[in-house]
Amino acid sequence: HMLALDLGTTGVRALVVGGDGRIRARAWRPLASRFPQPGWLEQDPAGYWSASEDAVREALAAARLGARDLAAIGVVTQRATALAWNAGTGVPLAPAIGWQDQRTEARTRDLAARGIPVSTMTSATKFEWLLRHEPALREAARSKRLRLGTPDAWLTDRLTGGAAFATDASQASCTGLYDLRSGAWSAPALALFEIEP
Repeated sequence: HMLALDLGTTGVRALVVGGDGRIRARAWRPLASRFPQPGWLEQDPAGYWSASEDAVREALAAARLGARDLAAIGVVTQRATALAWNAGTGVPLAPAIGWQDQRTEARTRDLAARGIPVSTMTSATKFEWLLRHEPALREAARSKRLRLGTPDAWLTDRLTGGAAFATDASQASCTGLYDLRSGAWSAPALALFEIEP
């Protein structure tokens, strides 16, 4: 059996899929959003985790399976939502900034005027904003304990107890920091947004 975990903007869905490809069980939990200012959208990463745990437990129980019965877990999430967490503990250091958040619009206009095409939807400007406005992130970066990523990377980190800090090319490409041609993080983009590789 496999588990598909889909963390969307409004909820988390867990599906247990049999070896024949048929869905054996499913569960869904809602996610809350907050709008602290017009054009801003934040979510609580701890809510991502608790909703995911609840949905997974319910789906496994409905399928009459335990975690040890799973051959694999597939994770799909909001692509450009930006998260920051402590590398040692997995604890979020700030609210997640949603993919549709517009707080970096002025920055993207400035970059576009300089010939650098970027959108508020990409994670790069959100990571930059977090580094400039959240003291906990600056301290974690100085002490080499900062991890930045999209929800799939954070969930993978949590699911593996910190053993895997990973994403894939399709997710990475939505950050604005990944070069699809070379298949690697873009050194110029990382430097532009002052993000350590």
